[in-house]
Amino acid sequence: MNTVFDMSETDQLLENSATYAAGFDKGDLPMPPARKVAVVACMDARLIPSRVLGLEEGDAPIRNAGGVGRESLAKVRASAFVVRKDSVRGFIYDEKTGKLSEVC
Repeated sequence: MNTVFDMSETDQLLENSATYAAGFDKGDLPMPPARKVAVVACMDARLIPSRVLGLEEGDAPIRNAGGVGRESLAKVRASAFVVRKDSVRGFIYDEKTGKLSEVC
């Protein structure tokens, strides 16, 4: 078996995934998110949205914005997932303080 030192980053990630999958017991969670929210997050490696927001598997889908935040929020508002379009709110993460602030 490879050690961490002679594995590529991808190999290590795949091994981590296999370990996670071996103990995965959340397959019976319902498909709709339990917390009735969706999270659009940035690609900042310092931010782990589920940790910041206290979310567990099944609570909320977390997706990368893949572009400008306001455009991503507009796409979320337009999706069939959102019943109340006025309930979509935007926040920005301050990487210096770790706090979220509402922006739109």
